[in-house]
Amino acid sequence: MGKVNGRKEVIYCKCLGEYEVTNMLTEIEQKVLYKVLKQEPFSELETELMNRMLYLDEEIRHEVDKRNEVEEQLADLFKETRKNMKEVKK
Repeated sequence: MGKVNGRKEVIYCKCLGEYEVTNMLTEIEQKVLYKVLKQEPFSELETELMNRMLYLDEEIRHEVDKRNEVEEQLADLFKETRKNMKEVKK
């Protein structure tokens, strides 16, 4: 499987016998999909690494959500400030 960098990637799915289009798979999702399709067992180390990567992925998503919330609040404050400035000018 190739790297995914914002583009659609086509993966041949043996279990379905057809091409499936997947969007923005993370590296860990690609590895899991590959192992599942090949019916290969996961080693203990692979399982531990996947769990750590999934935890870190969740932490990053949480931080991004917090940042987006703060940016929205800042945008609302900016709009309110501009509105108040226009009212003061009148």
